[in-house]
This record gives sequence, C-alpha cells and structure tokens, in this order.
Amino acid sequence: MSVSISWRRSDFFLFGDVRGRIDSPSSATFHNLISSEIKPDDLSLILDFSKVSFISSAGLRILLIVAKEYANSEKLFGLCSLPSIVQEVMGVSGFKRIVRIFDSLEESLKEIGIELPVEEDDSPDMGQKETSDSPRFLDTFSQNVLTERFIDVALYSIQKYENETGEKLSPEVQEQAIREIEAELAEIREEIRRKVWGYRMKIFYASDIKLRKFLGK
Repeated sequence: MSVSISWRRSDFFLFGDVRGRIDSPSSATFHNLISSEIKPDDLSLILDFSKVSFISSAGLRILLIVAKEYANSEKLFGLCSLPSIVQEVMGVSGFKRIVRIFDSLEESLKEIGIELPVEEDDSPDMGQKETSDSPRFLDTFSQNVLTERFIDVALYSIQKYENETGEKLSPEVQEQAIREIEAELAEIREEIRRKVWGYRMKIFYASDIKLRKFLGK
C-alpha cells in the first residue's frame, strides 16, 4: 500500500488526511505530497494519521524535515489521531519530543482556534483500531522492526539530533556515523532474531506441557 494525502484548507490553515503506509519506498512520495501543497503563508499544518497503517524511520525523518521548517517560526506543525502501531513507533523513537501530537483533530482545532468544515469520508474502512497487545499489532510491529533499513534508522537519528541541537553535521561525519550505527544495529537485529526464535520455542514447549498436565499424563 502506497501513501496518499487528501487536503483541506481553511484560510491559512492546512489539514491533510494521510492514508496508507509510510516506509522507505513511499517516503519520497510522502515528502513530495507535503512539499507541493504547503504555502509560505500557511500558519499551520496538521496531518491526520488515523488512516496510516505504519510509519518507519524513513517516514519519521521526512516529518522531522518538515518540522524543522516550522521550528524557526511561530507556525504550528502537528499530527493527530495516531493509531496504536504509529504511537508505538513514535514513542520508542523519541519522535514525540520534537513534534506536537494531538489525540484528535478536534483537539488540534481548539489549539488553533478555528472550525474546519466537515467532509464525508467515503474511503474504505481500515477496521477496528489495534491495541498494543493485539496479535495483528504485534505481528506487524515485529515484522517491521526486523525489516527496517539500517541507513533509514541512522539518517533518522542524525536528523533528530540536528533538530534537537541545531547543529548541522558535515557529510563526512554523517557518513562515518552511519557506518558505526549500521554495525551496531546489525548485532542488535541478530540478537532480536535469536530472542524471537527462543520465545517461539518456549510457547510450543509450554503448550505441549500444559496439554499433558491437562490430560494427566
């Protein structure tokens, strides 16, 4: 699934309903969709993430790039209505320290102080929101963690550092940092794979033991 954005504008306030999956293959499209719509005199940009199925570090980096453009002004950039799986990624990645997160579109509208015209949403229902302990959530999160591109994670960390400190790293320093991070993450990924495999074995073993106890054998 690719990514798309449906835009609504009220005076100088811009709102985007984001749909789909924002990962390495779709991150450039995501960036282009935002860059082509925003105007210099926009006072705010709010992205509704209620229909986003997943976002990787590549997508988070794009959001940080956009956030950096708004950081040097009194304009507001924020996200709202994050599904559980997106909240999880943004929480563990430290993203919430940099970008405003609203529980709902209504909350963001109160912050801005405007009313947005209501539009009918005829898009396909994405189903019930997933909780952090639902099987679908856990399977998706595990799968995406293990398939993250190391360079995307490294570039996200660099972009986050630059946003937080205001320091611009030179290309040479960035290249060396990426190599160091990639080597570290390769070891961690292998450790995760071993642990996941071990937990799966433990589940099947526990099931066998419980069955025998239940049958009295």
